[in-house]
Amino acid sequence: MARIRGRAGYKPRPCNKTEVLQWLKTLPLAPEFYPTLEEFNDPIAYIHRIEKEACDYVSYATLAKKTTVMSPEAILNAGIPCCRLVQNPREFVVTFPRAYHSGFSHGFNCSEASNIATSEWLRFAGEAEIRRAAVNYPPLVSHVQLLYDLALSLFSRWSSLHELPRLFNCMI
Repeated sequence: MARIRGRAGYKPRPCNKTEVLQWLKTLPLAPEFYPTLEEFNDPIAYIHRIEKEACDYVSYATLAKKTTVMSPEAILNAGIPCCRLVQNPREFVVTFPRAYHSGFSHGFNCSEASNIATSEWLRFAGEAEIRRAAVNYPPLVSHVQLLYDLALSLFSRWSSLHELPRLFNCMI
């Protein structure tokens, strides 16, 4: 098994048992959660059953946060296609529009993410904005502002390209 070495001059501190005991004393103050058998066996069915009562307590905003994670087994049981992959060094992973994705690191992780989109993506952005508005959740990026900025950018590029021939004619 490979050993991970720390910084030069770093010496691990021995565990002080009294510190651990002091921390353990606070555990009874922590909230406890005991799921029912129904909740544990089929969380999707349970959520659908209590949906009307739960909407008073849990908002869409809570479920849409980046930290919300669902079990792949629960997703498959709900009839939603699901797959897994292991990303190796020098490999790219492409996530398509309207896809849920999550990940975790097996240890040292050095990664970079890029958000790119083709022109076809604008349709998905518009649909996403409508879906989010339907549940009273504002869009992360305004679709109208995105289209406006894109049109402005394209127009400025187009107009500068059409100015070049006139500039060259003046120089000759």
